[in-house]
Amino acid sequence: MKKKTPKQIVALTCVVLLVAMYMITLIAACLDATATGRLFAGCLALTVALPILCWIIIHFCNNSQDQS
Repeated sequence: MKKKTPKQIVALTCVVLLVAMYMITLIAACLDATATGRLFAGCLALTVALPILCWIIIHFCNNSQDQS
C-alpha cells in the first residue's frame, strides 16, 4: 500500500469533516431541532472556511518540504 502524503491526509480530513458536517445538519433538519437555523448558518460558513484552511495547511506543507 502506498504511503499517504501530508497533502493527501489533509485533503481527506477536509472531505470527512465536510461530509460529517452536512450529515449532522441534514439529521438536525429532519428532526426539526430548534437550532437547525444556527447549524445551517455554521454549515455555510464552514463550507467556505474549511477548504480555505486546508489549502493554507497544504501550502505550508509544500513550502516546508521545498526548504528542507
